[in-house]
Amino acid sequence: MSEYLLVPIALEALVVNDNDPLSMQIADYYAQARDIPDANVVHLSFSTGPALTEAEFTPLRDQLEAELPDGILGL
Repeated sequence: MSEYLLVPIALEALVVNDNDPLSMQIADYYAQARDIPDANVVHLSFSTGPALTEAEFTPLRDQLEAELPDGILGL
């Protein structure tokens, strides 16, 4: 047996794309199923395409970091 154990981090927060109805539906389900408080659900609005450019991603990352409560380890 290995001396190292991998322990999954509990899901503590959610990121929701408000432009994607499926994202919103899944977030609602997980928030309720895992008792994630509203304060730990970060709502962003971005394109639903297959990828974001760096110019699109950077302000979203900044918004996420600003709105995410301190101490969150698992998204």
